[in-house]
Amino acid sequence: MTPFRALLAMAAAGVCGGACTDRADAPHASYAVDTLPSGLLHVRNTGTGQWTSGTAWTLEEDLRLGTADVEGPELFGQVAYILSDAEGRIFVLDYQAQEIRVFLASGEFSHRIGSKGEGPGELTGAAGLDWGPDGSLWVWGSQRYTAFAPDGSLRATHPRLVRGVIYPWIGGFVPDGRYIDWGLDREVAGRRSLGQFEVQTYTGRTMFYPIAVGFSGTLDTLALLDFQTAVTPDGDIMTPPKSLMVAQAEDGHLWFAESDSYRIAQTTLAGDTLLLFSLPDSPAPVPEAEIDSLIRLTRDTPRPMDRSMFLPHRRLVTRVLTDDAGHIFVWPEEAGVAEGSVVDVFDDSGVHLGRIDVPEPVLTRAPPPYVTSTHLYAVVVDELAVPHVVRYRIRKP
Repeated sequence: MTPFRALLAMAAAGVCGGACTDRADAPHASYAVDTLPSGLLHVRNTGTGQWTSGTAWTLEEDLRLGTADVEGPELFGQVAYILSDAEGRIFVLDYQAQEIRVFLASGEFSHRIGSKGEGPGELTGAAGLDWGPDGSLWVWGSQRYTAFAPDGSLRATHPRLVRGVIYPWIGGFVPDGRYIDWGLDREVAGRRSLGQFEVQTYTGRTMFYPIAVGFSGTLDTLALLDFQTAVTPDGDIMTPPKSLMVAQAEDGHLWFAESDSYRIAQTTLAGDTLLLFSLPDSPAPVPEAEIDSLIRLTRDTPRPMDRSMFLPHRRLVTRVLTDDAGHIFVWPEEAGVAEGSVVDVFDDSGVHLGRIDVPEPVLTRAPPPYVTSTHLYAVVVDELAVPHVVRYRIRKP
């Protein structure tokens, strides 16, 4: 059942206003479904979750890559992105080296893909990976997209003509073959040609746009997303800005969250919201001393900061991910919860299944974790600041 049909079924059953549970073994798991003025259904989870002590998922580390002792493929400079494939191979993009290191499921090093440079098959500013429709490995860079075969042979190169760079990279392919990228844009109006591409009118209203790239020769901005940060007519970002965290879902929808609430929305590429779900907010305040320190660091720069540029609380959601089985993984940063120490799991109807404790805190911003139906891949940094790529098996009783 699709998320939208599931929510319609709940509404038809008359459960929109009260506590709900659809599992006999989870008597305390509850949520409510509210109908918003727009007609959209909002799944309001209480935070208890559907899992019981006997059905909750757990993480078990089964592989760790990374070292500071010797030269070699496991000596990572700065991990920018992680992917895995159907064979369990792990593809690690090292930003400093501008190369992808491929490891077998056993952890044994296999081969390198790409190298730093501007020639064919070389990488510049590469910071994202994705699987193309034909099974090729696409590398997102500041200047171009490069597609490799899994064995490292070059398949295609395309110029990247979107303005700006957003890290960590949050784009990907959609079912119609287009490629979603994101670019900063502050132009007020007008049309402009970019080589063989033509871009639709920019309004200057938002901090950045989703861009649909058609490699047959089109480049079009998608629908504006309501939550995006507004800019002034002069192109300056209005403050305080909101943090936008987006993940590309497998079916081509966009999942997004604002910084000031634990609320996740799913939209179509046309900008229509399909699903909205939430957990109770428990924001962590930003210490005054931390804000003062950042203001001092920029005092003598061309664009010094002031208090109006800071949100009073840390963003409640740092990352939204989807696996290949329809689950949504949301990484919160709440009061009393360290970044990367827990992850909330929801089903495809927005119902909270439960919270997983991570054996040790992982990075959630850059690089983002990567999740499949069986494993979670992430980067941890040890006490010597050495990055390690860790693979956790998702245990499902």
